Amino acid sequence: MAAARAINGADKRVWLATPYFVPSDEQQHQFTSLLDRHVSVRLVTNSLASTDEPAVHTGYAPRRRELLEHGAQVYELKPVAGRKLSQVEARSHAVYGLHAKALVVDARYTFIGSMNMDQRSKLLNTEMGLIVDSPALAKATLDYFDTLRQPANAYHVVLSGKDKD
Repeated sequence: MAAARAINGADKRVWLATPYFVPSDEQQHQFTSLLDRHVSVRLVTNSLASTDEPAVHTGYAPRRRELLEHGAQVYELKPVAGRKLSQVEARSHAVYGLHAKALVVDARYTFIGSMNMDQRSKLLNTEMGLIVDSPALAKATLDYFDTLRQPANAYHVVLSGKDKD
């Protein structure tokens, strides 16, 4: 997979946005290895409160701590603020803040496609995406990531003092 090669070749940073982040053991090791060699890894994904697939969050939540312990920056999108969703809205992707699937490596290579960062997308679904070598596209995508991770839009997930021990 070309995206995996791009991630493994990162020198400075790998930033990704995906609504469903459930890395395999191999992918988890890939990200912790990047962090161990001081490559910045930033993840933007849905929070439990904002996801339309709560079961997916149960696959992601146990992986989050290890990433944080290795130095990943993790942001989880907040739900729609200030109002209760109707049953119809709650089943619609349109009300959730994140459905984009994007990855930027070293502010140069950008992946945009339909593939979530989970095993279902990798092994069962028919997915597609493009990797584009364009610093301009990478900058635009990174600007989008910066908007997503603003405190008004996302929770910045960190380990508390008691979690660090």
